[in-house]
Amino acid sequence: MIPDDRLTEVFDRGLREGLEHLTPAEQQLYLIQYFILDQEMNGLSGYFFNQLPDLAQIQATIDAMRRYGLINLATLLDEALQLFRDYADPNPSSTWEAELRRYDPSNRLNAIWKSIGELDNYGLAESSIA
Repeated sequence: MIPDDRLTEVFDRGLREGLEHLTPAEQQLYLIQYFILDQEMNGLSGYFFNQLPDLAQIQATIDAMRRYGLINLATLLDEALQLFRDYADPNPSSTWEAELRRYDPSNRLNAIWKSIGELDNYGLAESSIA
C-alpha cells in the first residue's frame, strides 16, 4: 500500500470507528493525515488556529512524523510550533490576526508554510509508511 492510501485508510477508519479503535501506531498515522488535510484546506496558520492551545497534540504529530521518517516535514512543523511555545488562550478573547502579530511578528509561519509546499508530497515517498 502506498503511503497516501495508508494514511487515508487509517484516517477514514478513525473517523468512522473512533480513535480509540486505532492502534497506537495508527493513531500516529491519523495525526499525520489530520495535519496534511488541515494544512491543505486551511494552510499552516489554519492548522495552528484549529489546534491551539493543544501544544502536546502538535508535538505528538511532530513525533509521529519523525517516527515514520518525515524528517523535513517534522522539522518545519517543529519550527512553527516554537513560535507558539508560550501560547495561552487569550483572556479576554482576541482575534487570530492579533495572536499572529503577538506570536509571529516576523510572519515566519507563512515562510514555513511555503517551505512545506516545496516538499515533494510532504516527503511521503521517502517515509516508512506502508
